[in-house]
This record gives sequence, structure tokens and C-alpha cells, in this order.
Amino acid sequence: MKGIDISYHQGNVNFAEVAKDGIEFVILRDGYGSHTDKKFFEYATQAKAIGLPILGIYHFSYALNAVGAKKEALYAVSCAKQASLPSSTVIFYDYEYDTVNNAKKNGVNLTKADFNEFAKTFCETVREEGYVPGIYVNKDYYKNYADDDLKSRGYVMWLADYSGKPDYPCDLQQQTGSSGKVNGIAGNVDTDELFTVDLLNNQNQPVNTPTTSAPSATKTVDELAQEVIDGKWGVAPERQKKIEAAGYNYSEIQSRVNSMLKEEDHKTARYEATGNVWIRSGAGTNKTRLAVVEKGMVVLADESKSINKNGTIWMYISVTINGKQLNGYSSKKYYKKL
Repeated sequence: MKGIDISYHQGNVNFAEVAKDGIEFVILRDGYGSHTDKKFFEYATQAKAIGLPILGIYHFSYALNAVGAKKEALYAVSCAKQASLPSSTVIFYDYEYDTVNNAKKNGVNLTKADFNEFAKTFCETVREEGYVPGIYVNKDYYKNYADDDLKSRGYVMWLADYSGKPDYPCDLQQQTGSSGKVNGIAGNVDTDELFTVDLLNNQNQPVNTPTTSAPSATKTVDELAQEVIDGKWGVAPERQKKIEAAGYNYSEIQSRVNSMLKEEDHKTARYEATGNVWIRSGAGTNKTRLAVVEKGMVVLADESKSINKNGTIWMYISVTINGKQLNGYSSKKYYKKL
């Protein structure tokens, strides 16, 4: 899927013409340091007005320490909320050579360890606030700076790689360094290729507004019932104590468990992936990513366990990847039934 990432440098943008030119999503710069991009809210409003999905926003970092990175994350989240962007929006941490150079001017020499600490702090803050965390990184930083722990945390990886296919694993690739051409934009623009298509799920869902209320609103009864069946809540009577301590209605969930176990109309069907799509630990783009189901792979779906979440159907699938059988949820949108 083709997209662009833009900031105020692109000036006035005709988003209708952009979409007509084959652009399927946009990534906006919300700001830098403690400043908001001058065109961010205007771009967000205009893109939404013509139905062009906003995959994510990126925040250029001027942090001098982890506390500063956390503040930048909260600033980016506040911009996303003010723009009424849904919780499926990816908020990218943008740490570049200019980040390091600016720190030197302020008497701070940033290291590889700082990069990893700042990135994790930013992304975990974004995740705690209910949005999807991501990292924008060039090939040098990916190869020589990003540690294994950072790469393994499931953050959306946006790789700047301007020659051919990406040299390292990533969810999307920035393919041109401000040299792309798109109708509706005067001058050059960064262009991107999205590989993990399910990142565009639920773009119309409401803004995620985290609260301190009981966590019962975070999972559906069907999700919890399936977790009980899968053994994730242990056995009785400890199971009841755990479920109630987490703020859920045990009787309601157990009733659904019983009905699901009694159902005899379980239907398993074969589906083929129409693009690279994640299999996740639960229904939703905020759930842990287990592996990528590559385009053309065939999976088995237990349709009786499908979950409708914010208008997106999540199938419970079984698939073998690299010799290992995996079970989890994947968006039905990116499969065709065989």
C-alpha cells in the first residue's frame, strides 16, 4: 500500500488530488520537542474530510534524557487526541542525527544506550496512553544502535531505506528521501510502502480515552470467555477470584463459557491471506503481535470464535509458520475464503 509522510514543509496540500494519485494513507508530523507542526491540525482535518486514512503521526525528538522522551510522548498523544485520531493511530518516535547534534549543542553527548532508553520510554508511554507505539529509524540506527530488546517489543517499525526492498524487517518503508512526486503537492514529498496492512484497521473507531475505571471495559465477554477456555485464568476457585479482582462479572463470563462449550456448530473454514497480516494474541491492533501471516498463506479459521470489535471482524485462526503452529486472532478483512 502506498502512502506519504508530510509536515508543514509541504505547504498547502490538495488531499483529494493526493488520493486520486493512488495514495492510500498519510503519516503526519505532529511536532518536534515541545512544539506543534504548524500544519498538523489543518492536515488532519483535511485528510479526514476526504476519507484518506491517517495511519500515524510522528514526533521529532529533541529529548536530552528519558524524562524528556516521556514528555514528548505525552505531547504527541495530546496532539492525537485534540485531532480526534482513533486509538489505532500509530505514534512514531523520530530520533535522528539532528537529535544527537542538538543535544551536543546543549552539552549532552547521547549514546547508543540513550537511543534505546529514549525509544522504549516514548513507546511504552504511548502504549500506556492507549495508542499504538512505533519507531522511525534509518538503516544505520537499526543496524548499529537498536538493541534486540527494542526490536522485540512489537513496536511498529518504520524504516528509512531508499534503495529497493527494505534491508531489515519493518512494517513500512520510507522509500524516498524528500524526492517523491505526488499530485496535489507542489514540490517533493516522502513516499512510503506499507507491508503490514492490518495497521489500517479501525481507522474510524473513537479516540481512546484511558480512564482509571475498572478494566471490565477493556475486553468483551466473548474475549474473556475464550481466555477462560484457553486456561489463561487458571482453574476454579482461584479463577473466580482472579476474574473478579480484575473487575469483571464472573457469573456473566462463566455463563458464556458454558454456552460456548456446549455449542456444537463450530465451523472451521480455510482462508487465504490477501496481504501480509499479523496474527495477534487477541482481537485488536493493540494486542501482542505473534507473527506475520504472509500473502498467499492458508489458515484455518474457527468462525464460531470470530469477534466483532469496532466494526472489524477478528477471526480466530490456526496457522503453521516456520514449523510452529500458532493460534490467535487476525483481521478477516485481509483474507479470502477458499
